[in-house]
Amino acid sequence: MKVFQLYRRILVACGVEPPGLHALKEIIKYIKDNGRRLIALSVVPFHEGDLHLWVFKDLEKEFKKPFEKVLEKIKEIGNKEEVIVKTILEEGEPFSKIVDTALSENCDLIVLGRKKNLGLMGKLLGANVTRVIGYSPVDVLVIPEDSKLSLNKILVPMDGSIYSEVAFKKACKIAQKFSSELHLLSVVDIPVEISVQNPDLVEGLYNTAKNILGKVQSTAESLGIRTKIYIREGDPGEKVLAFIEEKEIETVVMGSYGKTGIKRLLMGSVAEKVLTFTSVPVLISKDLEL
Repeated sequence: MKVFQLYRRILVACGVEPPGLHALKEIIKYIKDNGRRLIALSVVPFHEGDLHLWVFKDLEKEFKKPFEKVLEKIKEIGNKEEVIVKTILEEGEPFSKIVDTALSENCDLIVLGRKKNLGLMGKLLGANVTRVIGYSPVDVLVIPEDSKLSLNKILVPMDGSIYSEVAFKKACKIAQKFSSELHLLSVVDIPVEISVQNPDLVEGLYNTAKNILGKVQSTAESLGIRTKIYIREGDPGEKVLAFIEEKEIETVVMGSYGKTGIKRLLMGSVAEKVLTFTSVPVLISKDLEL
């Protein structure tokens, strides 16, 4: 397997639940042969307040133990796979510590695990994942529990925005490194009543989608990347999810609108819907200066 050469320093956030360790094991597959160090972070979600009074010091120690055990397990995994893993234990707001540690350690990728089944509340992506993506200035890779990180078939949803262009450029870099096949998808979202009353508008939107896809396909093929383009009509999030299943996509690369305020980080967006419900890894590309 080729080494994961796109990123120099990678931070993996691991809590006490299994998805974090699963994400760590998947990313190790891509760095184990190049001698690169991995940074693993576990955050004890303490908040300033009564728990830090001296009378609760024993309770605080007990609360830390599961997180310390996670870091011990990570070291065992690193030793077994012959990968040097630097472990860090922090206390505080998890998303904030994850982003701060990525910056202080000069990381250019944050890797997060995600539960396979989010249950009835799955409409809301985990707050930590959402906030890390919203506030991180570097790329974020979200790996669902039990999924495999594979880069042979990559989907890039294209909507003509600078953010989808960023995702496309990152996907091209990945495709060149791993000989990936790119699937470029544009979704035309037209309410039925509008499509019936304004057929010219519908045709115009399809032509715009074709132009967007045609340009990026030409760029990718000029780089020697195998590329396929598709147009679907309907709700963008639902169509992207259906496409992942239809084409057996292995990884999705998407752009992010960045910092939009703590109350609206990705909420209601296509990115959040895909991140919440897909069973494959999703890379959110944040770098606007590619």
